[in-house]
Amino acid sequence: MPFDFGFDSDFSTARQRRGKRSYLTGLAAEEAVCRRYLAEGYDLVACRKRCPEGEIDILMRQGAQLVAIEVKSSATHDLAMEHACPAQLHRVSMACERCMQDMAGEGISDMRLDLALVDGRGRIEVMESFLYF
Repeated sequence: MPFDFGFDSDFSTARQRRGKRSYLTGLAAEEAVCRRYLAEGYDLVACRKRCPEGEIDILMRQGAQLVAIEVKSSATHDLAMEHACPAQLHRVSMACERCMQDMAGEGISDMRLDLALVDGRGRIEVMESFLYF
């Protein structure tokens, strides 16, 4: 039959490879962004922090400020920006608020949400205090 293929077809395998490549590219982008913030004097709190409200790619601290960083990567910064969905950024913001409350006894009194865009060449553009409204 002309359309007789299962999950182990070339189509499925190619799709799995693309998915794995995207996953690994995302991890590499997060690692590069993390290194940049560490070089700028931030302290790492967590990577891929999960909580009921959502997942924060990178959670950093600078003094009394907690910084949630959403990382988006694509061939260009403009394309990466297109992947920044308002609903997802809202969930990240809510997750950061929860972390801020959980860390209140540790001197955290402020928070912000940054959007870090990584292009295909590994260049990073950070948009601090990104407003998603």
